[in-house]
Amino acid sequence: MFFLYTLLSLILLLQCLQLHIQNPTIKIVFLIALFLLSSCIYIKIGYEFIGVALVLIYAGGISILFLFLITFLNLRTEFDFTTYNAQAELIP
Repeated sequence: MFFLYTLLSLILLLQCLQLHIQNPTIKIVFLIALFLLSSCIYIKIGYEFIGVALVLIYAGGISILFLFLITFLNLRTEFDFTTYNAQAELIP
């Protein structure tokens, strides 16, 4: 029972950290960790298939797809106004 409460407290801690971090790549890493911890809870209470399916489908597929999407789009957390103004002056 102590192990279950430890996993639940780690899930709550990671969720709070995920809400306060601005970097989208780190948010996806925390999301993958949340999926792994919740699959551990499912395995601990006896639902092994749901735990393994959660890891394979969500952590293995969808989160990695989000991670590749963020890296390909090159999302920034800050907006550079100097580059924007320099490009705006070039437009006639």
